[in-house]
Amino acid sequence: MKLERRYIRELVKVLATDLEDAVVLKHADQVTSGIPDLSVTWSGLTFWIEVKRGSTIEARGIQVLTATRLARQGHCFFVLYGEDSTSIFTPKGVDSRQTSSESRYTGRSSWTRRSPEPALGPASGSALLTVAVYPGTDHHAIARYIRSLHDHHKA
Repeated sequence: MKLERRYIRELVKVLATDLEDAVVLKHADQVTSGIPDLSVTWSGLTFWIEVKRGSTIEARGIQVLTATRLARQGHCFFVLYGEDSTSIFTPKGVDSRQTSSESRYTGRSSWTRRSPEPALGPASGSALLTVAVYPGTDHHAIARYIRSLHDHHKA
C-alpha cells in the first residue's frame, strides 16, 4: 500500500503538469470503499482512475462495480504499475472508447507470460479489458491516454 501511494503522488504531479489547467483530485483513503483513487477534470471532461501496484489487480467487487458505472457515464479506468510495465484497463462491455490510438507494448511482464489478460483478484474475475501496456513506469502514458480519450470524445 505504501508503494501504491507513492505512485499515486507521482501520477498526480505528472497529470497536473502534462494536462494544463487540469483539476486533479486524490480521493483514496482508508475509510471510503469503491471510489477510484483519482479524478481528473480537464477541458470539459472528467476521468476517474483507480491505481494498483503489483503483478495482479486485486480489486474488490465494489471497485469494479463503481468503475463500470462511472465508465458507462463517462470515463473510468484502472492503472496497474507492474514490475516492468504500466498497464491501463477498463471495465468490459462499456463502449467503443475502450481502444487506444497508441500501440501496445509486448515486452516481458509477470502477467503476460501467463495469459493475454492480467491475473485479477477473485472479486474482479474477467471484468476488465486491457487497453494499453507501456514499458517501465510511465506516468506520462496515462496523460497521453487521457488526451486520446478527450480527442476521441470531441471528434
